[in-house]
Amino acid sequence: RVAPKPEDQSLATRRIPTGSYFVVGAWAGWDNPLEMSKDTSSPGLHHLDFKFGGSGEFQILRDNDWNQVFYPSAPSDADGGESAHVLGPDDDSHDRNWRIEGRRGEWFRIEFERIVEAGGERRSVRWRRIEREALEN
Repeated sequence: RVAPKPEDQSLATRRIPTGSYFVVGAWAGWDNPLEMSKDTSSPGLHHLDFKFGGSGEFQILRDNDWNQVFYPSAPSDADGGESAHVLGPDDDSHDRNWRIEGRRGEWFRIEFERIVEAGGERRSVRWRRIEREALEN
């Protein structure tokens, strides 16, 4: 039996869950989910750039399926970030939403990272205000 090379072990312990991810939010009446783009430079990372519509609560759907929702574990996690605990995917997300603070017309990028490693899964949701010009370059 041949032991795997170190680089083979890292690939074996780092699996990226398949599927596509969608952002659905209050700005669209919790209808018309928007598909996130896969980040080709960072496996497991997806993002969505969008123009803020004035109401900033949202959730993330896997495969556009309301039975596979990602959401914050508590209101204190609603502001996102690396330390916020992400629950799901399941259908127990009612009234558990992330919240973006902004003004109508501002552009934001929402990022969702999901990586399965040996012994567990790492997930994070974060967002930031972006300049519209950055999207056009």
